[in-house]
Amino acid sequence: MGRRGLTDSQKAKIKEIVAWNAKRKGTQQKAVELIESQIGVVLDRSYISKLLTEIEAEWLANSQRDIGTIKAQELAKLDLIDAESWEQFDRSKLNAETTTTKLVGVDEVKSNKAKDFNAFDDEAEDPRDSKLQVQTEETKKVSGQCGDPRYLQIIINSTKTRADILGLNAPVRQHVTSNVSLKTYGNVSPDDWNKVEQQIKAQIVQDSLDGTTD
Repeated sequence: MGRRGLTDSQKAKIKEIVAWNAKRKGTQQKAVELIESQIGVVLDRSYISKLLTEIEAEWLANSQRDIGTIKAQELAKLDLIDAESWEQFDRSKLNAETTTTKLVGVDEVKSNKAKDFNAFDDEAEDPRDSKLQVQTEETKKVSGQCGDPRYLQIIINSTKTRADILGLNAPVRQHVTSNVSLKTYGNVSPDDWNKVEQQIKAQIVQDSLDGTTD
């Protein structure tokens, strides 16, 4: 049986069953049996095959869209990290102010007032308070700062992460041989690659000769 004669609700249910079966690596024949047992409709495998093609195309489109969305979200997070790091770095470059308070003596006038103070007088301040009788001197020291390098390191790490997400880093080429250890090379010109390959081939030949002479 093909598409004809199926209602929209039946088509939707059949598609759901086929997708469920495909996710579990089930065969097309298994999908036919599931549809027959659950809906009571017998379909040929050609219909299942076409439906699988549609489903897989939808999965691919969704996965590509999801990856794009995830990348955009992660890049947005990095933008926030960069903005905050730059703001904090700029703040760390502001001049630092240090205030030092030094005791320089006793205020004789206030001290004498304290001796003659009458508690029943209506005065704003009680001169008997020892703090009011002390003379102090404040010294402010201003020093420049070059900025906290930890914020720059955060920005550098953020830049590297952004490059990884966008795929901006140069590809890494690897060579693996039976008797030659794994070697990783980056940013190598084609001519240099030829030299490297020749060296590896020569090493393989030498390893094979060493094996025959043992």
